[in-house]
Amino acid sequence: MYKKAKVYCDGNAFIAIPHIAGIKKRASRQEEMVMVEEEIRIDENGVIIGAVKGSKGLKNEQAEDLNKNVSCEENLPIKTVTIERFVSKKSLFDKYYSESAELPKSERKAYVFDKLEPYSAPGPLKAYIEEGFNRKFRNLISKRKRMVRKAYLYSDWNYFVTFTYNNELLNEASFRKKLKIFLMNNVNRKGWKYIGVWERGEENDRLHFHGVFDIPKGTLPGELIEVEEYDFKTHKMRKTHPCVAITNKFGRNDFEEIDKNDLPRTLGYLMKYLEKSGEKIVYSRGLPEYRISDILDDDVICCAGKYEDKLILFDDFTCIDNGVTIGKCSKENLNKLPYSNF
Repeated sequence: MYKKAKVYCDGNAFIAIPHIAGIKKRASRQEEMVMVEEEIRIDENGVIIGAVKGSKGLKNEQAEDLNKNVSCEENLPIKTVTIERFVSKKSLFDKYYSESAELPKSERKAYVFDKLEPYSAPGPLKAYIEEGFNRKFRNLISKRKRMVRKAYLYSDWNYFVTFTYNNELLNEASFRKKLKIFLMNNVNRKGWKYIGVWERGEENDRLHFHGVFDIPKGTLPGELIEVEEYDFKTHKMRKTHPCVAITNKFGRNDFEEIDKNDLPRTLGYLMKYLEKSGEKIVYSRGLPEYRISDILDDDVICCAGKYEDKLILFDDFTCIDNGVTIGKCSKENLNKLPYSNF
C-alpha cells in the first residue's frame, strides 16, 4: 500500500503521486534590488498624496490604488516630485514582460533588455532575461497543469460563461470589483463553482471574464433567453443565451451549456486567454487539485513520469482515508477524501 498519495485526474486517467517523507521545498533566493525613480504627489506641507500613474518603479494598478486611498483639501497646492527607491529587479522584469505581451518573442526580449539595461551590465543581463523568459514559461506550464487537474477532479461543469460590462452601468474598475463580489456571493450562498480568466478584447481592448461554471439548477438570478446576434469575429449570426438580470446588472453575458465531452475544448479556450492576457487563473473556493488517499498495489496499472515516480490507477481504484476504506472511486467517495492544493 502507498500511504497518503496525492491523486489527480488529467482527463484520461487517475494518477497518484506517492508521499515521500523528508522532502523539503527549495529555499527562495534573495532578489536583486535596484534603484529606480518614481514620481509622487505632495501637498505644500510635504505630505505624500499618492503615486503618479505610470511611475517607473510602480505598477499602474498600485499607483491607482494609492491615489484612491488618499485625500487632501482642494485648496492646497499639489506638486509632483521625483524620488528614488529600491525595488526588486524581478518586479521590473515582470512589469516590462507584461507590457510587451503583444510583441513577437525576439522583439519582446529586445524590449525588456532596453528597459532593464540601465540597471545591469549587458552580459549578465542577457542571461538574466533568458532565465526570466524560461521562468515565465515554466510558470505557464504549472498554471495549465493546475487548471486541468482542478477541472477534471471536479466533474459537474455545465456552463461556459462570458461576462462583459456596459459603459452606461459600470467602468472597468467597478466591473472587475463588482463581478468578483457577485461570484463570491453565489459561491457562498448558492454553491456555484468556477474556473475563469480575465481577458481583453482584440478589437476594442474591453475587459471580459471567461469561465467554466457549475451552476446548480434554479440558482441563476433569472431566466436565460435566446438572442440571435452578429459575431464580429466570425462575421456570422450566432445564438447566445444571456441572463436578463445579469444584463441589467453588468452588461453583455452568455451562458453556453456544456457537458464533459465539451470540457477539453472549453479548457483550451481558457488556456488561450491565459497565455494572451498573462492574468492569473481565478478559482472559486473548494476546488482541490489533489485528493489524498492510500493506494493499494492491485489498483496500480503501471508507473509513469520521467522518473517513474507516478502511478496510473484503474478508474475504480479503492478510496482509503488513513487506512479506513471508503469505497470504490466515485464522485461521492472522492469528495469524502481529504484534499490538498500543494
